[in-house]
Amino acid sequence: MASGILHNECVPAALQDSRGAGGKAAWAHPWPLSHAAAPGQASPSREADSRFTHPFEVVMLRSLLVPMLLAVSLLGCGDDESVNPDSGDPTKVTYAESLNVDLAEMTRLESGLYIQDTFVVEDGAQAEAGKRVQVRYTGYLPDGRSFDATGNGPAIGFTLGVGQVIAGWDEGIAGMRVGSRRRLIIPSSLGYGATGSGRRIPPYTVLIFDTELVSVR
Repeated sequence: MASGILHNECVPAALQDSRGAGGKAAWAHPWPLSHAAAPGQASPSREADSRFTHPFEVVMLRSLLVPMLLAVSLLGCGDDESVNPDSGDPTKVTYAESLNVDLAEMTRLESGLYIQDTFVVEDGAQAEAGKRVQVRYTGYLPDGRSFDATGNGPAIGFTLGVGQVIAGWDEGIAGMRVGSRRRLIIPSSLGYGATGSGRRIPPYTVLIFDTELVSVR
C-alpha cells in the first residue's frame, strides 16, 4: 500500500540475501538476491571455478568485504547535513500551488495532524478504531509530486487504530463516514519520521493525502 515498497536503502543489496531482500511493510501490507543460475543453465560450481579453489580465502574475503560494505552504506545513509527536521513540520514547508494547501482553512489536531473534510456525508457507517475500513487515496509530497495512489485499483483495506498504517492515517481516517472525503496533512512524526521510506519519501517529510472512505465493517 501507500508509499509502495519499503526497502532499507542503507543496507547493500549484497547483504540482504539472508533476509529476503530486506524489505518491510508500508501501511497494512508486507512487501518487503539470490545468486541462482538462469533457467536452462547449471548452477555455479565451486569445483569448476578457480575462485573457489581455496575455501579459506573465500571466507577471509567475505570477512573483509562485509565490514567494508557496511561502512560504505553507513557513510551514505548517516547524518545528512542537508536533511532538516523542520521539513517535517507542516507549518514550515512550502507547498506547490497545485496542491492548494491552506493550513488556515484546516483543522489542526493536538498531535499536529491537519485535516479538512472536502466532501461531507452526514449519515452512514463511521470509521472507528477496531473496524475494518477501505480507503482510496492519492499521496503527495509538498512539491506536488504524487508518490502513491490507489488509482483505478482496489481501495486499501486495514483495521483502524491498531497500527497497521502510519499514525497519521489511524488518527486522520477516524470519524469519516462512508462516501466522505478528507484531506490529511501529516507531519513526519506521524508518518515516516527520520528514516523516510525508501527512495520515494525522504526523511522528515510532510505527507499530503486526499482520501475517500469506501467502506466500514
